[in-house]
Amino acid sequence: FAHGFNKTTMDEIASLLGMSKKTLYEFFPSKDKLINAVLERQIITAMRRYVEIMNSPREYVDKLYNMLCLVGRSYSQMGQRFQDELHRLRPDLWRDMEDIRRLTLFADFMKFIDDGVEQGLVRDDIHRDVFLVAYISALHPVMSAEVLVRGSCSADVGFRSLTQLVLDGMLTERARKQFQHSESYQQLTQRVAI
Repeated sequence: FAHGFNKTTMDEIASLLGMSKKTLYEFFPSKDKLINAVLERQIITAMRRYVEIMNSPREYVDKLYNMLCLVGRSYSQMGQRFQDELHRLRPDLWRDMEDIRRLTLFADFMKFIDDGVEQGLVRDDIHRDVFLVAYISALHPVMSAEVLVRGSCSADVGFRSLTQLVLDGMLTERARKQFQHSESYQQLTQRVAI
């Protein structure tokens, strides 16, 4: 995910896993099969987490925070090089991944934001599509190694700070107060303060 898959060799992968290349090829006959399996696992994991969040008994704002974390992590885990290579070299997988994101996660997430507007917890003057694109677009620069090396923060702190900034901008005053008393907020501020 960090360095792309085009130049990453099966030898390197086998070495990192502490196994022979022959053993690796028994499970994955090609690098393409390995990439398919890795992305399928990512999608299944994200969908499982999504269902857990939506079915949890937590307050709306806690769920929103956890959804932002899920969306953010699903994008920020894959480095820009990996995404560029996937788009260029495996357009079939890119399309599949984008379809799942757009038709499942994003469609439901947008409805979830609309529910927040109806409940008076999310500002009604925020364009939800622009908001989500802006959030996702901000993830890579904030999480880049250059930004993290210049500043005195870890990737986790950078990610959580961006998420807090986004929440502060999109929530109504009532929802911000509610969030400040939530378990998620306590975790967020404890980790950001480190």
